[in-house]
Amino acid sequence: MNKSQADKYFFFRKTDNFSNRTTDKHYHSGYEIYFLTDGKCCRFVGDRFYDMCPGDVLIIPPGLTHGMYHSTKKHGRILINFTEHFVIDDLVRVIQSAPIFCSLGNTKDEVLCIFDKIGIEDISAASFSDEAKCALLSQLVILILRQAEKNSSGVAENDFVAKAIQYVRNNYREPMLLEDIAKECNVSRVHLSRKFKKNVGVGISKYICDYRMEKAKELLLTQEKIRISEIAVSCGFNDSNYFSSQFKKIYGVTPTQYRKDAKYEYDNNNK
Repeated sequence: MNKSQADKYFFFRKTDNFSNRTTDKHYHSGYEIYFLTDGKCCRFVGDRFYDMCPGDVLIIPPGLTHGMYHSTKKHGRILINFTEHFVIDDLVRVIQSAPIFCSLGNTKDEVLCIFDKIGIEDISAASFSDEAKCALLSQLVILILRQAEKNSSGVAENDFVAKAIQYVRNNYREPMLLEDIAKECNVSRVHLSRKFKKNVGVGISKYICDYRMEKAKELLLTQEKIRISEIAVSCGFNDSNYFSSQFKKIYGVTPTQYRKDAKYEYDNNNK
């Protein structure tokens, strides 16, 4: 798997008294693991809701909108955001297509121990810290997946859904029809649409659009000299006016303004 080091990031945070009762919907270019240690909350991923109690964990793949619908006044959580650089490839293929939710049961203490070790490595300046985080995070994901298999609340992954997502990521620059994706996955259009929406939380057309928009945002931030119309075409939008209108609808600003705002913030932070 080709992994660009420029996109690499790892974020760890443990909060004992998190006071936000709601969060706006958002998404990341990497993965998120959300583990509830105290209190209760209801998190959403796409149009699916997850009532979480202490010991529950949720893995959210890249590109899926998510947030918190409500929670107790204060709750404890452990949050890890990371890119695929920190998990072995075989595990990436399992967790990349659909949210995974489960109660950890009697594995909770073992998982907490791994979280603690990850937290120590995250602030460590020792050699091979990234490699250590990769090993620990992979171990953590394996424990969660094993528990999800035993737990009826775990979301089973369909192989063809994962294959559809990979097809979109590999071909987002080109015109795509549902028929093409269904043929690639060797399933009917109706079956693919139904299972994709169920597992991923959004319809396949919206997923394609959102993924293209995410790639367009990356180009707007990193390729200042490329025109908006060229970025639109390179991300699979044949009509730059449609691209701009959809971009504003999703992010609240035009692509041009988004680029200007990002440059202004960068210049101010580097004065």
